[in-house]
Amino acid sequence: MLRQDDSIKELFETEQQLTDFIKNESVFTFNKNDELIGCGMVIRTHLDWDFCDLGVWVNPLKRGKSYGSQILLYLREFAIKNNMKPSFGCAIENLASQKIIEKSGFVSRHKLISFKTK
Repeated sequence: MLRQDDSIKELFETEQQLTDFIKNESVFTFNKNDELIGCGMVIRTHLDWDFCDLGVWVNPLKRGKSYGSQILLYLREFAIKNNMKPSFGCAIENLASQKIIEKSGFVSRHKLISFKTK
């Protein structure tokens, strides 16, 4: 079984989820000089649709060096070449992901509003 540390839990909720994504060939790893830079996901949102969600995780030791936007650009091109329409989103408090989104040419069209119930 794959082991995940706290940083990879930013992208995958459980080890089983990570294992399933790898088995379904939805995860790409990115390395430089035999060192893990990060990983990315391309996940079709519905089997009958041509839309996909992209996900990016960058090794905490490699953050702030534009690797996230490079990974996202690769994933975007992969999706387009495979006849999918890519989208990418993040939590409103995730400023790092927002920077990656902007640097990669994505444009925000929607904002999610959270509601609290009693």
